[in-house]
Amino acid sequence: MSTWIALAAALVATEPCKPDCEKLQAVEAVATPQRRSLPDGTISIEVEANTAAPLMDVAEVFARVPGVVARARDNYAQDTQLSVRGFGARASFGIRGVRLETDGVPSTASDGQTQIGHLDVLGAERIDAITGPFAALYGNGGAYFEIRERRQQTSGLRWFQGSGGRSQRALALAGNHFHVRAQQVETSGARVQSAAERRLYRAGFRHEIPLGEFHLSADRQEQPNSRDPQGLTRAEFERNPRGASPAAIAFNTRKSVFQDQMSARFAASGAFAWDAGVFASDRSVDQVLSVAPNAQLAPTNGGGVIDLARRSRGFYWRGTHDIAGGQLSARVATEQLDEQRLGFENFVGTTLGQRGALRRDERNRADTRDAMLRFDRPVLGLDWSAGVRRTEIDYRSRDNYIRLGNPDDSGSYEASAWLPVTGVAWRGRRWQSAFAIGKAIDVPTLAELAYRADGDGGFNTALQPSNVRQAEWSVGWRSASQEASLALFTVHGREEIVVQSNEGGRTTFANAGRTRRRGMDFDWRWSGARTSLGVSATYTDARFVEGFLTCQRNPCPLPDLRVPEGSALPGVPRLFGDIEWRWRQNNLVIGVDLRGASETPVSERFRDTTPGYGAIDVSLQRTLQIAGTALRLNARIDNLLDRNYSNSAIVNEVARRYFEPAPGRTFWLGVDMRLPDF
Repeated sequence: MSTWIALAAALVATEPCKPDCEKLQAVEAVATPQRRSLPDGTISIEVEANTAAPLMDVAEVFARVPGVVARARDNYAQDTQLSVRGFGARASFGIRGVRLETDGVPSTASDGQTQIGHLDVLGAERIDAITGPFAALYGNGGAYFEIRERRQQTSGLRWFQGSGGRSQRALALAGNHFHVRAQQVETSGARVQSAAERRLYRAGFRHEIPLGEFHLSADRQEQPNSRDPQGLTRAEFERNPRGASPAAIAFNTRKSVFQDQMSARFAASGAFAWDAGVFASDRSVDQVLSVAPNAQLAPTNGGGVIDLARRSRGFYWRGTHDIAGGQLSARVATEQLDEQRLGFENFVGTTLGQRGALRRDERNRADTRDAMLRFDRPVLGLDWSAGVRRTEIDYRSRDNYIRLGNPDDSGSYEASAWLPVTGVAWRGRRWQSAFAIGKAIDVPTLAELAYRADGDGGFNTALQPSNVRQAEWSVGWRSASQEASLALFTVHGREEIVVQSNEGGRTTFANAGRTRRRGMDFDWRWSGARTSLGVSATYTDARFVEGFLTCQRNPCPLPDLRVPEGSALPGVPRLFGDIEWRWRQNNLVIGVDLRGASETPVSERFRDTTPGYGAIDVSLQRTLQIAGTALRLNARIDNLLDRNYSNSAIVNEVARRYFEPAPGRTFWLGVDMRLPDF
């Protein structure tokens, strides 16, 4: 308590900051005024220190990209929810439908599943985001994100302490050619059964040679025994939003994740700029679910404990060259994923939550091959761009657990596509506008192909990639103190991938008919002498144009439940956005953030929603000098009005446990200190 009082006093009573404070490079990430590149619509978000946010979740960065719905689940056993214009909204765990890379090295596996728990954006310089048609040139789905690390890292210490047993500690050491970062996040949990700890480590080496630069990096994520409170039913949420599901308590649901990744890349600049890299990662997951023992009596049930090992490796090359008055860009990549998936019963005798008998044993492999070519050239006062990508995927599965009543689930799956895209842009002194159109696909993951709805063995080869055609028109305006952008989009899809049945831990997927998503992304920023204001909002109307049949239970030889046309796509709120206000006086910054979302549909089968919400965060930040050392002190209150709301939603949860409550009012104190570089 004495430490908190001392920090609070320092925020309001310290000597004025001297010029050396300007050298302080704090390690906080937030979207600053954004510049939209045309015609591909790339939005670059500078990662700077201008809020007092603790950055416990990368959603604090991605949520500020117009068009992106990023929600911190406050459940470390499940990753952040991230969707773009409806892409990825169906994911109940992990992230689907978007691709994410760090300086060319993917966080997205070969089967399209993205995990971001290992990401450490404290050393990032900016994040480049493509959320429109041109995203198809760089990844399957509706968005592409690339985190760009700072070329020149800095040394520093970081500490945040929050109410409810939440804390973050970080250390960064940097020299001319290397940097090392370590971060630890702990929480006793805003809800029952939600305590967690996460440790991230990253080391990098950079060396200049006559032809360019060589980069070597290594990452490690350690996340043991993150408790999982699971979702709540509506009645449970209204009665006690800080509680956990009864099954989570009974089975002590939890998850452990360990991941190692290494990469090496070489970057050459000049008229012909290119970079190439190789990477390898090893990820292990051990998760205890709450599948009831009687459900595991079925011979086809895979058990209630997941033991998963994923090993990925790959290579990429990309380059740009000025030619014929324009710029030619190309990329080739190949990636492989080897997966060992084991399943065990989650009980031993009458003791729940313990690893029991083996119920699943698979060896899976995913191979992807990609080639992209793009040409940009000004013609008749307009900037034209056209590109095409060829993508090929090849999945293989070998089932080593075959018993009476449990058929052989081995199989193979292949898919390929040509993805063309084109756009044109006009640029004026203050105004600019662009139009783009293209084709994209959303390929099913290994988990989505694992089971057939009819209960028979083999891959679900009837499941096809979702195909979409999308168009976007954007307009931007910029003055000395303001900038604004508006993007109108429409996405017409076929073969939308939906949940067909979900019972006893066995989920099957199928293709629905046509879908339509349309809406707009808006962003406006104003900066005055002392005050700044930003407004970001996304409106999305996402619906099934055609009705379709789905299943009420497994096995399902014939779908028997109709989803009518006009039904909303689950997981997509109509409105999502935030307002940011900052006031600065010398070395003092006061901030107010208002964030919110409209109600979110959560199921195709049932007309149910999680309520809309609005929450207010306030912050105070002061930069000062103590004994010649530059410090930045931070104080913050999240959810100032202590609202009870569901920040995220679990779509299509079989027991209707859709609600994932956000923390109540949370107090934070923190400090960033710049250290001398080596």
